[in-house]
Amino acid sequence: MESKNNSTPDVYQRVNQLIMARLEQGVAPWQQPWQNTLPQNYLSKKPYRGINCFLLNLFNFQEPYFLTFQQASDLGGKVIKNSKALPVVYWNWLYIDPITQKSVPNPAPQQLPLLEKVPLLRYYNVFNISQIEGIKWQLPQVQPLGANLSIQTAERLLHFMQPQLPPIRVGGSSAYYTPPMDYIQIPEKQHFIKPESYYATLFHECIHATGHAKRLCRKEVVETSSFGSYSYGVEELTAEMGASFLCYHAQILPQVLDNSVAYLESWLKAIKEDKRLLINASARAQKAVDYLLGQQNDE
Repeated sequence: MESKNNSTPDVYQRVNQLIMARLEQGVAPWQQPWQNTLPQNYLSKKPYRGINCFLLNLFNFQEPYFLTFQQASDLGGKVIKNSKALPVVYWNWLYIDPITQKSVPNPAPQQLPLLEKVPLLRYYNVFNISQIEGIKWQLPQVQPLGANLSIQTAERLLHFMQPQLPPIRVGGSSAYYTPPMDYIQIPEKQHFIKPESYYATLFHECIHATGHAKRLCRKEVVETSSFGSYSYGVEELTAEMGASFLCYHAQILPQVLDNSVAYLESWLKAIKEDKRLLINASARAQKAVDYLLGQQNDE
């Protein structure tokens, strides 16, 4: 059982500081390449989700496996001195009596319809296994995919997702998704520098398409947003993060849409203005990926 931290001064601030530090170094975390395995708990082998994937991928650890301090101790290990923990965030629910405005811990089932349910962001700390000594690690052997096999995987993934997607029109000189007409436009594959770029760009537009009213109904897609507006930025970040997840499933590198100073500074500014931006966008991205892959998850 993973230890949980129930006292958090500002989870958003801690997450944002980690992400902003990488942006200031010239790296967008959602454009970093994944390992063959998503960050996951060493004991349960359960992959982390949403923003946790980006947080735990920030420092390019050789192995993507993590443990809490208590889990390491239970295995006979010891966290190496001066090692810095990374947060894993999760949502908890707080039940409020609308009359007294007081929280109701552990409400009975018959009380639930009478209470307000408020999401509360929490976190616990984990360490990469490279920060832990005294344990003989047993790690699975993972073979990297070759380029040709990656493209085949990307094509199979696209074929699998197609029932959840609008029509994909191939041709023209630009890639986009149009909500009013509900279709994706993508240039022909030979117009891209490499096949991986074609699929990464297409995955970006696929995430946008999940926001349509008849799918996940994201207001940033359903409502008209002008270029450069806050809503436009939120949706773009959602699409970039979601495409990064799909690139992992296809075993191809995320598409670097832009890594200019202006691009990075725009995200730094947006994160400073809205501390919930990163976590909310990553949650939308994870939900979009779950939808396309036919996965149900209540997290």
